[in-house]
Amino acid sequence: MSELNKRLVRRALDEVFAQGSLDTVDEIFHPDFVNHEAGPRTPPGPGGLKMTVAWLHSSFSDLLYDIKDEIVEGDKVVVRVISSGRHTGEFIGFPPTGKTFAVEQIHIYRIADGKLIEHWSSRDDLSQGMQLGFIPAGARPSPAAPAPPGSTIAKISRRPTETAGKVLAKAAEVPVGGGTILSPDHVVITQPERGLFRAFSSTCTHLGCTVTQVSDGVIKCPCHGSEFSAADGSVQHGPAARPLMQYKLTVKDGGIEVGA
Repeated sequence: MSELNKRLVRRALDEVFAQGSLDTVDEIFHPDFVNHEAGPRTPPGPGGLKMTVAWLHSSFSDLLYDIKDEIVEGDKVVVRVISSGRHTGEFIGFPPTGKTFAVEQIHIYRIADGKLIEHWSSRDDLSQGMQLGFIPAGARPSPAAPAPPGSTIAKISRRPTETAGKVLAKAAEVPVGGGTILSPDHVVITQPERGLFRAFSSTCTHLGCTVTQVSDGVIKCPCHGSEFSAADGSVQHGPAARPLMQYKLTVKDGGIEVGA
């Protein structure tokens, strides 16, 4: 049984995730499959997994999962792998860079009725983002200071001096209930209600991805599904545990200055 379970996991990594075979999903994954790493809006079961695999292969090529360690215990298989590939398609808002990555991941699968029924993982997404140039190397992206213990509201801070006094956006261009993401300045400006503007860091406090959408009063990170309030930056949906850093904002002559 342990050898069968190991073969199932190896097929998942090689045929499904590396090669992108959607037919294999139906063959080796249980109809009640639960992927604990899926985003909050990913459908359950094999159908949701197919969406994840298709999305992954639209962003990366030359994918490989090199197994370094393999542990079997009861109905579970744990593998430590080196995941590698090349960034050849748009990924979480970033255009293709052609760069390669190689990062460590740990995957845990549970098997039932001869099929994979449950999955957990721990991935070094921070190193992947740094290798692909999404995150500046040399410092872990995080708020300038952690929120006080028990706090769920963002601490208000000033932006660095290079943006002080600089008009980053026009108030008329920021939609009510939505926002504008200013990638070069790492800022997201929101208008949670008419005439009320807020500015936050656009860096998700989970693993440093850049948020890519503001709608219905929520700032959304595509990497792992974290969501933040457009009104105060507080966490509305994990896995992020800390609020977005909030910046001082001034509206003057229709222009929005952050950190002025």
